[in-house]
Amino acid sequence: MPELDDTMLAAQPSGDGLTPGASNPLRQELLLLAEFGKLDILKDRLATQEGRKAAWDGDPSPTSEHGNALMAAIAAGRIECAHALVPHCNPACVNDSGQTALICAAGRQFVGLVGALLPISNPNAQDRQGFTALNIAVAANRADAPDLVKLLLTASDARLAAHESGLDIKKPQTQPRMGRTPLISAAATNKPESLALLLPHSDPFAMDERNKSALAMALEWRNKECVRLLLPTMIGPAPELFWGGVLISAILGKNIDFLSKALPMAQAGVDLREISGALAHAFHFDEFACADIIASHLEAAGAGVFSPADLATLLSQPDRFPRFHSIREAAELRSSVFPAETAGALFAGDSEAAGAGPKRAPRSL
Repeated sequence: MPELDDTMLAAQPSGDGLTPGASNPLRQELLLLAEFGKLDILKDRLATQEGRKAAWDGDPSPTSEHGNALMAAIAAGRIECAHALVPHCNPACVNDSGQTALICAAGRQFVGLVGALLPISNPNAQDRQGFTALNIAVAANRADAPDLVKLLLTASDARLAAHESGLDIKKPQTQPRMGRTPLISAAATNKPESLALLLPHSDPFAMDERNKSALAMALEWRNKECVRLLLPTMIGPAPELFWGGVLISAILGKNIDFLSKALPMAQAGVDLREISGALAHAFHFDEFACADIIASHLEAAGAGVFSPADLATLLSQPDRFPRFHSIREAAELRSSVFPAETAGALFAGDSEAAGAGPKRAPRSL
């Protein structure tokens, strides 16, 4: 980074700073001093009433890169300058991305600075993509920072979600929400320690616009420890399309072992057509081992939900789908030997004679 000199300061545009959008030389000087880490000079300016006012006002332009000197210091990693500016800068001021100083500090994972800003900031403020400080702390390209997450959780709502494609600065209310909660972000970016802290404060069944939940994201990105932490929370009714998204993500992550465990859980709470939809995705991505597991489960359930094209593919390639054919052949053998009623009872695992007690649902593999 180049050094700050008097020439750069003198080159700042002039203005009275009173007209909205007008440039204030002192405000511009504070931005540069913060960015270049000139702590002593910065403190001298903040010792004056004019300097404190310029620091508090920041840049009123909605397209300001930094918003105020505090965010300029954070962006440049000038921690000492940032701490000196905290009492003098408006915590509600935002930069051109709609981020407050708290969001900026959380994004850089400056735990001490977040601690200083948290008592005077809105912890649930969202930038133009819907990210709160908590959400951005666990977003991509950041290390797992459980100390930071623990601190933010003392004041933040972990259920707030980010947006999919960002917001138009001029029309923020017209853009769709993505629904990516901090829990989903932590699962997607493999931050198990943060995820464990978030779980008690989050809805594990929450999904984004693509029907991706935290479990689905962890599976898709093969984040095994996150999957392990999330599985015990899969209790109770799941929203529509939840398990379909989970199964598809398991297919994308080539997680065959998980598919065998998840299918009975999925069947308990969803329409079997969601599972049939996952089978179509397995065919689409040429994941034939996954397709065999799903198809054999559907066949064992006696669901009869195969599309004509999928069934034709399954029947024409016994070597590629051995589990499916084994289940189908066993069912055909039983139906040829036993009456239909008895076959159904035996297939369900009932050792008593047909009609002696209620029938159980067919077992899945």
